[in-house]
Amino acid sequence: MEATKLTQEYLDNYYFEMFSKAGENACRSIVRAAWKKLAGSKRISAEEMYEYLRKRMNGTAGKYPEVWDTEPREKIFYLVNKKAREYDYDYSSYFGSGF
Repeated sequence: MEATKLTQEYLDNYYFEMFSKAGENACRSIVRAAWKKLAGSKRISAEEMYEYLRKRMNGTAGKYPEVWDTEPREKIFYLVNKKAREYDYDYSSYFGSGF
């Protein structure tokens, strides 16, 4: 059975367990931006990606503080690491074994 390839359509229907639709869209925006960095020509280390996500999430937290709750945070990291594997990255040792 073929693994699910992550697409924009998949992301558009993904549920981050935020408190509002706007919060859900904010999470999608963070993930889309990270996916764009992964697709770029410059390689990005796990530390750099984590720092990038942390900054984006901190910016979002002003309006949607639940972005740092367990479910949204873990889902963002999961989707970024899963997409990273499509580009021959593996951040699982940095983001945790569940990713």
